Amino acid sequence: MKKAIGVVTGIVFIFSLMNGCQDQQPKMKQGQQLAPLITPDQLRQLEEAAKSSPKEPAGWIALGNALYDMNQCARRMGPQQQSGCLSAANAYQKALELDPNNVNALVDMGTALWAGGQLEKALTEHRKAIKLDPNQPHAHMNAGITLSDLGRTKEAIKEFEEYLRLSPNAQNAADVRKMVDNMKAGRK
Repeated sequence: MKKAIGVVTGIVFIFSLMNGCQDQQPKMKQGQQLAPLITPDQLRQLEEAAKSSPKEPAGWIALGNALYDMNQCARRMGPQQQSGCLSAANAYQKALELDPNNVNALVDMGTALWAGGQLEKALTEHRKAIKLDPNQPHAHMNAGITLSDLGRTKEAIKEFEEYLRLSPNAQNAADVRKMVDNMKAGRK
């Protein structure tokens, strides 16, 4: 058990280092791509850690997050990145098999499925998260995005409005309000 806790602590540490790098990424110009936030060696370490403690959801979630972050613009980039996002979804699935009520893993799974182009499956995961925790703002935001992509504008607006009710001061709140106003007015 001590080994498993040590492995998971290592995973969380590696992932926190990766997330710390995000603040150091340069501003991008249009058409420019970000350098990966994780090296192949770090990814291999996360995979090995998750496999060495297969009953620890945190390891699978960290691996899923890393795989998703490596492919975060997949819907705009192509099949290879979409495949990477579906690999992230597979890691989240392993975490959910161990902890089926992990709301954050459900939201992340839905987001990875969305990025992998599997919109209906993504919506299912977001709705599961909302059912478990109706006050999880990101579940509502991501459900709204997915619904919008499915052309279900009225439902999307409701989810965005719920997100704004739950997170009125979020960093993206003004943008979301503008998007909702445009959707209501029939503009994109």
